[in-house]
Amino acid sequence: MVNRFKLAQALAAVLQTAVPTWLSVTAADEHLLLTAPAGMPHTIYSWEDDVADDALCQTLGCHALDELQDFVCEYTTTPWPPVPGRAADMALPGARVQQDSLYLWYGEPDAPTLQVTPIDLREIWSA
Repeated sequence: MVNRFKLAQALAAVLQTAVPTWLSVTAADEHLLLTAPAGMPHTIYSWEDDVADDALCQTLGCHALDELQDFVCEYTTTPWPPVPGRAADMALPGARVQQDSLYLWYGEPDAPTLQVTPIDLREIWSA
């Protein structure tokens, strides 16, 4: 089982590297928070139990990307991240668990528009 507190921390760390510089991504307990300038934090993650399997990790990762994308797009009123060569379109989020790592990206899996460092799920197993 993946520890929910450690998963929130890991997601915050990797997502912070991919977001616009004005946006802060932080973890508070089992919550993942987004904060824009002069704004109240927006919770995009909150769950009560540890994550039991790879499929749920993948779903939660994709959900985090989706919520993050919605937040940035609503705040800026522009597509984010844009599809290369089609600035009016945004790249869709994707996630997969492979070999004990959670991979997160926007765009096509084989040619992502934006991707973050994979999360090693072995490092966040519950004790």
